[in-house]
Amino acid sequence: MLQLINKPFPFFLNDNRKNIILILTTSIFVTLFLTLYTPFENPNNTLINNIQWGVFCFIALYANLILIPKLFPALFELTRWTLLKYILFNAWLFLSLGILFTVINSLLFKCDINFISLFIKTQREVVLTGLIPLIVITILAKNNLLKQNLADAFEINKKLSEIQTIKEQPKQLDHKTTIQTDTNETFSLNLTDLVYILAMDNYSEIYWNENGKIAKKLLRVTLKNVETQLTNQFIVRCHRSYLINVQAIESISGNTNGYKLQMKNTDVEIPVSRAKGKEIIAHIQQIRDLLDIM
Repeated sequence: MLQLINKPFPFFLNDNRKNIILILTTSIFVTLFLTLYTPFENPNNTLINNIQWGVFCFIALYANLILIPKLFPALFELTRWTLLKYILFNAWLFLSLGILFTVINSLLFKCDINFISLFIKTQREVVLTGLIPLIVITILAKNNLLKQNLADAFEINKKLSEIQTIKEQPKQLDHKTTIQTDTNETFSLNLTDLVYILAMDNYSEIYWNENGKIAKKLLRVTLKNVETQLTNQFIVRCHRSYLINVQAIESISGNTNGYKLQMKNTDVEIPVSRAKGKEIIAHIQQIRDLLDIM
Protein backbone atom coordinates (compact mmCIF):
# COMPACT_ATOMS: atom_id res chain seq x y z
CA MET A 1 0.00 0.00 0.00
CA LEU A 2 2.84 2.41 0.85
CA GLN A 3 4.48 1.70 -2.50
CA LEU A 4 1.18 2.35 -4.29
CA ILE A 5 0.40 5.71 -2.67
CA ASN A 6 3.99 6.91 -3.13
CA LYS A 7 4.06 6.11 -6.85
CA PRO A 8 4.52 9.09 -9.21
CA PHE A 9 1.23 10.52 -10.40
CA PRO A 10 0.68 13.05 -13.19
CA PHE A 11 -1.06 16.38 -12.92
CA PHE A 12 -1.04 19.73 -14.70
CA LEU A 13 0.12 21.86 -11.77
CA ASN A 14 3.29 23.04 -13.55
CA ASP A 15 1.43 24.08 -16.72
CA ASN A 16 -0.83 27.08 -16.21
CA ARG A 17 -2.15 26.98 -19.77
CA LYS A 18 -3.48 23.46 -19.23
CA ASN A 19 -4.73 24.45 -15.78
CA ILE A 20 -6.78 27.31 -17.22
CA ILE A 21 -8.30 24.97 -19.81
CA LEU A 22 -9.02 22.45 -17.05
CA ILE A 23 -10.64 25.09 -14.82
CA LEU A 24 -12.76 26.54 -17.64
CA THR A 25 -13.90 23.13 -18.87
CA THR A 26 -14.85 21.99 -15.36
CA SER A 27 -16.78 25.20 -14.69
CA ILE A 28 -18.71 24.86 -17.95
CA PHE A 29 -19.45 21.22 -17.12
CA VAL A 30 -20.83 22.21 -13.69
CA THR A 31 -23.13 24.80 -15.29
CA LEU A 32 -24.42 22.41 -17.95
CA PHE A 33 -24.76 19.51 -15.52
CA LEU A 34 -26.85 21.54 -13.09
CA THR A 35 -28.96 23.00 -15.92
CA LEU A 36 -29.63 19.93 -18.04
CA TYR A 37 -29.96 17.24 -15.38
CA THR A 38 -31.12 19.22 -12.31
CA PRO A 39 -29.65 16.47 -10.07
CA PHE A 40 -30.51 18.15 -6.75
CA GLU A 41 -33.69 19.54 -5.28
CA ASN A 42 -33.07 23.26 -5.67
CA PRO A 43 -35.78 25.92 -5.85
CA ASN A 44 -33.23 28.32 -7.39
CA ASN A 45 -32.31 25.99 -10.25
CA THR A 46 -32.40 28.54 -13.07
CA LEU A 47 -29.90 29.08 -15.87
CA ILE A 48 -28.72 32.38 -14.33
CA ASN A 49 -28.14 30.77 -10.94
CA ASN A 50 -26.35 27.80 -12.50
CA ILE A 51 -24.07 30.16 -14.44
CA GLN A 52 -23.32 31.84 -11.09
CA TRP A 53 -22.31 28.45 -9.65
CA GLY A 54 -20.07 27.91 -12.66
CA VAL A 55 -18.40 31.27 -12.03
CA PHE A 56 -17.95 30.48 -8.32
CA CYS A 57 -16.47 27.11 -9.32
CA PHE A 58 -14.04 28.87 -11.70
CA ILE A 59 -12.91 31.26 -8.96
CA ALA A 60 -12.38 28.48 -6.42
CA LEU A 61 -10.48 26.25 -8.85
CA TYR A 62 -8.38 29.19 -10.06
CA ALA A 63 -7.35 29.92 -6.47
CA ASN A 64 -6.41 26.27 -5.84
CA LEU A 65 -4.71 25.46 -9.14
CA ILE A 66 -3.08 28.78 -10.07
CA LEU A 67 -2.69 31.07 -7.06
CA ILE A 68 -1.84 28.63 -4.23
CA PRO A 69 0.87 26.79 -6.25
CA LYS A 70 2.48 30.16 -6.97
CA LEU A 71 2.54 30.95 -3.24
CA PHE A 72 3.92 27.50 -2.29
CA PRO A 73 5.96 26.30 -5.32
CA ALA A 74 8.01 23.74 -3.36
CA LEU A 75 4.85 22.05 -2.09
CA PHE A 76 3.48 21.71 -5.63
CA GLU A 77 6.70 20.59 -7.36
CA LEU A 78 5.49 18.16 -10.03
CA THR A 79 8.54 15.88 -9.81
CA ARG A 80 7.54 15.10 -6.20
CA TRP A 81 3.86 14.58 -6.97
CA THR A 82 2.58 11.17 -5.83
CA LEU A 83 -0.73 9.33 -5.78
CA LEU A 84 -1.12 10.19 -2.08
CA LYS A 85 -0.61 13.92 -2.79
CA TYR A 86 -3.07 13.69 -5.67
CA ILE A 87 -5.72 12.13 -3.43
CA LEU A 88 -5.15 14.64 -0.62
CA PHE A 89 -5.18 17.57 -3.04
CA ASN A 90 -8.48 16.51 -4.56
CA ALA A 91 -9.95 15.93 -1.10
CA TRP A 92 -8.92 19.49 -0.25
CA LEU A 93 -10.48 20.75 -3.51
CA PHE A 94 -13.82 19.13 -2.66
CA LEU A 95 -13.66 20.39 0.94
CA SER A 96 -12.78 23.98 -0.01
CA LEU A 97 -15.51 24.05 -2.66
CA GLY A 98 -17.98 22.64 -0.14
CA ILE A 99 -17.12 25.32 2.44
CA LEU A 100 -17.24 28.14 -0.14
CA PHE A 101 -20.54 27.03 -1.63
CA THR A 102 -22.06 26.57 1.84
CA VAL A 103 -21.17 30.17 2.72
CA ILE A 104 -22.58 31.39 -0.61
CA ASN A 105 -25.78 29.39 -0.11
CA SER A 106 -26.14 30.77 3.39
CA LEU A 107 -25.53 34.41 2.40
CA LEU A 108 -27.21 34.64 -1.00
CA PHE A 109 -30.10 32.23 -0.79
CA LYS A 110 -30.97 32.58 2.91
CA CYS A 111 -31.36 28.84 3.47
CA ASP A 112 -33.60 28.00 6.42
CA ILE A 113 -31.43 25.15 7.75
CA ASN A 114 -28.51 25.38 10.16
CA PHE A 115 -24.96 25.78 8.82
CA ILE A 116 -23.79 22.23 9.63
CA SER A 117 -26.75 20.61 7.86
CA LEU A 118 -26.33 23.00 4.94
CA PHE A 119 -22.60 22.14 4.73
CA ILE A 120 -23.30 18.39 4.69
CA LYS A 121 -25.94 18.82 1.97
CA THR A 122 -23.72 21.13 -0.09
CA GLN A 123 -20.64 18.94 0.32
CA ARG A 124 -22.57 15.93 -0.93
CA GLU A 125 -23.68 17.87 -4.01
CA VAL A 126 -20.13 19.11 -4.67
CA VAL A 127 -18.70 15.58 -4.52
CA LEU A 128 -21.42 14.08 -6.72
CA THR A 129 -21.04 16.85 -9.30
CA GLY A 130 -17.24 16.82 -9.23
CA LEU A 131 -16.66 13.07 -9.48
CA ILE A 132 -17.30 12.90 -13.23
CA PRO A 133 -14.81 15.62 -14.27
CA LEU A 134 -12.28 14.29 -11.73
CA ILE A 135 -12.42 10.79 -13.23
CA VAL A 136 -12.14 12.14 -16.78
CA ILE A 137 -9.23 14.45 -15.86
CA THR A 138 -7.38 11.62 -14.08
CA ILE A 139 -7.67 9.31 -17.08
CA LEU A 140 -6.60 12.04 -19.52
CA ALA A 141 -3.64 13.05 -17.35
CA LYS A 142 -2.35 9.48 -17.07
CA ASN A 143 -2.77 8.87 -20.80
CA ASN A 144 -1.03 12.16 -21.62
CA LEU A 145 1.97 11.28 -19.44
CA LEU A 146 2.13 7.75 -20.85
CA LYS A 147 2.12 9.06 -24.45
CA GLN A 148 4.79 11.62 -23.63
CA ASN A 149 7.09 9.11 -21.93
CA LEU A 150 6.64 6.53 -24.69
CA ALA A 151 7.43 9.15 -27.35
CA ASP A 152 10.52 10.29 -25.44
CA ALA A 153 11.66 6.68 -25.04
CA PHE A 154 11.19 6.01 -28.77
CA GLU A 155 13.24 9.06 -29.76
CA ILE A 156 16.02 8.40 -27.28
CA ASN A 157 16.29 4.75 -28.35
CA LYS A 158 17.01 6.02 -31.87
CA LYS A 159 19.78 8.19 -30.45
CA LEU A 160 21.19 5.27 -28.47
CA SER A 161 21.22 3.15 -31.60
CA GLU A 162 23.13 5.87 -33.45
CA ILE A 163 25.64 6.15 -30.60
CA GLN A 164 26.23 2.40 -30.63
CA THR A 165 26.97 2.37 -34.38
CA ILE A 166 29.82 4.85 -34.02
CA LYS A 167 33.00 2.78 -33.87
CA GLU A 168 35.50 5.26 -32.58
CA GLN A 169 35.09 6.02 -28.89
CA PRO A 170 35.93 9.47 -27.51
CA LYS A 171 39.40 9.57 -26.07
CA GLN A 172 38.15 11.20 -22.86
CA LEU A 173 36.46 7.96 -21.83
CA ASP A 174 39.16 5.60 -23.10
CA HIS A 175 41.46 5.57 -20.10
CA LYS A 176 41.91 4.03 -16.69
CA THR A 177 40.42 5.82 -13.74
CA THR A 178 40.99 5.17 -10.06
CA ILE A 179 38.37 5.35 -7.32
CA GLN A 180 39.63 6.15 -3.84
CA THR A 181 37.64 4.55 -0.99
CA ASP A 182 37.08 5.68 2.59
CA THR A 183 39.52 3.00 3.76
CA ASN A 184 42.29 4.25 1.42
CA GLU A 185 41.75 1.24 -0.82
CA THR A 186 41.91 2.02 -4.55
CA PHE A 187 40.10 0.47 -7.46
CA SER A 188 40.99 1.10 -11.11
CA LEU A 189 39.00 0.37 -14.25
CA ASN A 190 38.61 1.58 -17.80
CA LEU A 191 35.61 3.90 -18.00
CA THR A 192 34.57 2.36 -21.32
CA ASP A 193 33.93 -0.88 -19.39
CA LEU A 194 31.87 0.70 -16.61
CA VAL A 195 28.15 -0.17 -16.74
CA TYR A 196 26.69 1.31 -13.56
CA ILE A 197 27.33 1.90 -9.87
CA LEU A 198 24.77 1.11 -7.18
CA ALA A 199 24.62 2.87 -3.81
CA MET A 200 24.38 0.61 -0.75
CA ASP A 201 24.31 2.93 2.27
CA ASN A 202 27.98 3.86 2.89
CA TYR A 203 29.13 1.43 0.19
CA SER A 204 29.03 1.45 -3.60
CA GLU A 205 28.83 -1.62 -5.82
CA ILE A 206 30.67 -1.24 -9.12
CA TYR A 207 29.46 -3.17 -12.19
CA TRP A 208 31.65 -3.35 -15.29
CA ASN A 209 32.27 -5.46 -18.38
CA GLU A 210 35.15 -7.90 -18.11
CA ASN A 211 35.81 -10.35 -20.95
CA GLY A 212 32.21 -10.17 -22.10
CA LYS A 213 30.74 -10.77 -18.65
CA ILE A 214 29.56 -8.45 -15.91
CA ALA A 215 31.89 -8.24 -12.92
CA LYS A 216 31.14 -6.44 -9.67
CA LYS A 217 33.02 -5.15 -6.65
CA LEU A 218 31.84 -3.67 -3.37
CA LEU A 219 33.78 -0.61 -2.17
CA ARG A 220 33.45 1.32 1.07
CA VAL A 221 32.71 4.71 -0.45
CA THR A 222 29.46 6.63 -0.85
CA LEU A 223 27.92 7.11 -4.28
CA LYS A 224 28.20 10.87 -3.85
CA ASN A 225 31.94 10.52 -3.27
CA VAL A 226 32.30 8.30 -6.35
CA GLU A 227 30.35 10.82 -8.41
CA THR A 228 32.79 13.59 -7.51
CA GLN A 229 35.70 11.39 -8.59
CA LEU A 230 34.22 10.32 -11.96
CA THR A 231 34.07 13.70 -13.65
CA ASN A 232 33.20 12.63 -17.18
CA GLN A 233 30.31 13.65 -19.43
CA PHE A 234 29.41 9.99 -20.04
CA ILE A 235 29.01 9.15 -16.34
CA VAL A 236 25.74 10.60 -15.00
CA ARG A 237 23.50 10.30 -11.96
CA CYS A 238 20.08 9.06 -13.05
CA HIS A 239 18.71 8.22 -9.60
CA ARG A 240 19.70 8.75 -5.99
CA SER A 241 20.97 5.14 -5.95
CA TYR A 242 22.58 4.89 -9.40
CA LEU A 243 25.43 6.28 -11.48
CA ILE A 244 25.44 5.04 -15.07
CA ASN A 245 27.66 5.05 -18.13
CA VAL A 246 25.42 6.45 -20.88
CA GLN A 247 27.23 4.37 -23.49
CA ALA A 248 26.25 1.21 -21.62
CA ILE A 249 22.52 1.91 -22.07
CA GLU A 250 20.98 -0.60 -24.46
CA SER A 251 17.46 0.85 -24.50
CA ILE A 252 15.06 3.02 -22.54
CA SER A 253 11.40 2.37 -21.78
CA GLY A 254 8.74 4.76 -20.53
CA ASN A 255 5.38 4.56 -18.80
CA THR A 256 3.29 6.71 -16.46
CA ASN A 257 5.82 6.14 -13.66
CA GLY A 258 8.74 7.50 -15.68
CA TYR A 259 11.68 5.89 -17.48
CA LYS A 260 13.76 2.74 -17.02
CA LEU A 261 17.15 2.01 -18.56
CA GLN A 262 18.07 -1.43 -19.87
CA MET A 263 21.84 -1.81 -19.53
CA LYS A 264 23.99 -3.83 -21.94
CA ASN A 265 24.86 -7.44 -21.07
CA THR A 266 22.59 -7.39 -18.01
CA ASP A 267 19.01 -8.16 -17.04
CA VAL A 268 18.98 -5.01 -14.94
CA GLU A 269 16.49 -2.21 -15.54
CA ILE A 270 17.65 0.94 -13.78
CA PRO A 271 15.00 3.47 -12.76
CA VAL A 272 15.33 7.13 -13.68
CA SER A 273 14.05 9.51 -11.03
CA ARG A 274 11.37 11.95 -12.12
CA ALA A 275 13.69 14.86 -11.39
CA LYS A 276 16.36 13.36 -13.68
CA GLY A 277 14.19 12.11 -16.57
CA LYS A 278 14.41 15.10 -18.90
CA GLU A 279 18.02 15.68 -17.90
CA ILE A 280 19.04 12.14 -18.93
CA ILE A 281 17.25 12.46 -22.28
CA ALA A 282 18.91 15.82 -22.96
CA HIS A 283 22.27 14.36 -21.90
CA ILE A 284 22.01 11.47 -24.35
CA GLN A 285 21.12 13.94 -27.11
CA GLN A 286 24.19 16.06 -26.25
CA ILE A 287 26.45 12.99 -26.38
CA ARG A 288 25.00 11.99 -29.75
CA ASP A 289 25.72 15.49 -31.05
CA LEU A 290 29.22 15.38 -29.56
CA LEU A 291 30.00 12.07 -31.28
CA ASP A 292 28.86 13.58 -34.56
CA ILE A 293 31.62 16.20 -34.49
CA MET A 294 34.43 14.02 -33.12
